[in-house]
Amino acid sequence: MEQWRERIQSEIDRFLPHRCGAVRVLEAGGGKKSQLVLPPARHVTVIDTDAAALAVNRIADEKIVGDLETHDFDDRQFDLVICWDVLEHLQAPPKAVRRLASTVAPGGLLLIRGPLGISMKGLIAHWTPFWVHVGFHRYFLGSKNAGKPGHAPFPLGAASDSDDRLLAEALRGAGLEVVAARRFEGNHAKRLRQRAYPVYALYRLAGLMVIWMTKGRMGLRETDFFLLASRRSG
Repeated sequence: MEQWRERIQSEIDRFLPHRCGAVRVLEAGGGKKSQLVLPPARHVTVIDTDAAALAVNRIADEKIVGDLETHDFDDRQFDLVICWDVLEHLQAPPKAVRRLASTVAPGGLLLIRGPLGISMKGLIAHWTPFWVHVGFHRYFLGSKNAGKPGHAPFPLGAASDSDDRLLAEALRGAGLEVVAARRFEGNHAKRLRQRAYPVYALYRLAGLMVIWMTKGRMGLRETDFFLLASRRSG
């Protein structure tokens, strides 16, 4: 397990309250599988716009074909809400965050994991055509099905609205407390370094130039982030 994934898992295990009975989990944009080790006693609801991905999901107890920006959860509450590499593909990420935050039960958690749009990776993703993203996943990450229905990469939405600081503000505005946050270099950059170091060196050089030109606001080496927020009990 990657170090950053271990950190996320440890934070979940640390803050997730011990419940009597099954832990209620919502996988928001969960697709085919979960990215975390979930408690043995759980009831998992998965919502996704991709019906084909939901059809092969083996952990879901309940499957919902729906849009995170518009789906009405009524008064349902969950102990753990997971939103993993999803918000950057939406048109209004903060709107989806507020909707998801409303489903977090007292003492519950909401995890957001995603790419940093202000990183060098994020800037490249924003300014390059989609076929470049497909080629990277296919030839550098070894994904033969890259770009096919149900397989990454997926087109970006309002990625500029899905950075960690803006989303943290949305979480606080929705009444949640951010209890853990971290930026890190994700797998894509690491695999590029391993498989094509000269290309990675050029990528890092370009990043340093952007950092210098923007006085540290853009071009960061860290490519991804996670936020963990909690709703206080009582």
